[in-house]
Amino acid sequence: MSYGLFKKVHYTIPVEKINAVKLTQSLQARITGRYMAEVINVGMGDDGTDQKAFLVLYSSRNSMQNYLQMLLPEFSDILAAPAEKQPRVVWAAWLIPFSGYLVAIAAGLLTVLEFRPDFLKQTVIAAAGMTLLFLLSAVCRFFTAGVSVKEDYLILVRGYMRRSVICVSYDKIQHINTKQNFIAQKTGIQKGNLHLLASALNMTQSVPYFREEELDVIKSRMLKTSHAQ
Repeated sequence: MSYGLFKKVHYTIPVEKINAVKLTQSLQARITGRYMAEVINVGMGDDGTDQKAFLVLYSSRNSMQNYLQMLLPEFSDILAAPAEKQPRVVWAAWLIPFSGYLVAIAAGLLTVLEFRPDFLKQTVIAAAGMTLLFLLSAVCRFFTAGVSVKEDYLILVRGYMRRSVICVSYDKIQHINTKQNFIAQKTGIQKGNLHLLASALNMTQSVPYFREEELDVIKSRMLKTSHAQ
């Protein structure tokens, strides 16, 4: 692979060393239906340069599909695989961080009221704007993020305005850990992190909220591929 305008960058990566493929869409790319692809592997970016292994720069959906089919056919279904969004009960789990945010805002307003009441109006406007931004971010995340448990690979979809899709084979996952607050535990959802053999930048991948029963499926497929090796 190679890229660059004034400075050309060339590198070679054996296919078996590729642990995951990542598709990225900026806000403009989401509107225009374009994608950029990079591969995740061991070593790339560990030299402190934050170097990324670009596979295909921004291209249309059809062009990206053709590139993936030609270069990495084992990942060619990533565009066609439907993204399963987070369960709707995720809104209940988000009540805890939102409650903490409201407490912090209330404490700030009381402090301003106590020591600088002349700035109270500006502070209320700023707090209202930050709250609306917080809610807008939650809405964007709900309609963007998700997890898809497929037969041969796991797909993670993350982002707010920007969107990233990571496709990883089960045999490339080193381990996965999950966590729940008490509302998530009661509603049967969880989130967490999975760990790959990759550079420090890509070693840990966050997993959006998904249903508890899907974790058993992921575990069984991880163990199955491990035993097969």
